[in-house]
Amino acid sequence: KDDRELMIDLFPLLNALEEGITLMGAENYSTGSSVLPFLFMFNKMLAPDHENDRPYIIEVKKELSDYLRNATIKNINVNALSKASFLDKRYSTFSFMPGKKKDVREMILRELRGLQELDDAVGLDELRAVKKRRLLSLDIDDDNNEFDNLSKAERELKLYDLEGKISSTENPLLWW
Repeated sequence: KDDRELMIDLFPLLNALEEGITLMGAENYSTGSSVLPFLFMFNKMLAPDHENDRPYIIEVKKELSDYLRNATIKNINVNALSKASFLDKRYSTFSFMPGKKKDVREMILRELRGLQELDDAVGLDELRAVKKRRLLSLDIDDDNNEFDNLSKAERELKLYDLEGKISSTENPLLWW
């Protein structure tokens, strides 16, 4: 097998790898909605096709798959990616992880409650009495009677849930 044929055979894998590196690079706002589907798709692509792949391609796929598995186990925080996706109004429908949106919402609610408990313990509310404050920094009037029976953390997340979804081409940080 000459080098040219080898490169032609490897080209689809290298293209997908380049796409993933670009997708997860520091220039992008990576969330679970982009990283997790890519990893799933790329792992699928790395599965050996014993009928069509040449032996050296099967070996390259195995090496790359093993490396990717080890690297992602050590370096990917699925919880952080999932929370980033939940809070990113472009992807908050959570179609990339069916059935997990409720779990992630509960995880965020627990963290918001922890932040509120810390605020209460330190007594920061008195310092902020002159300014309305929201835990997620959203500027929505929370004098709504619908939320009277909710804790501050629950009210915060409920108000966030009511925010509209934005286009996937919009910058999710602009409304901050």
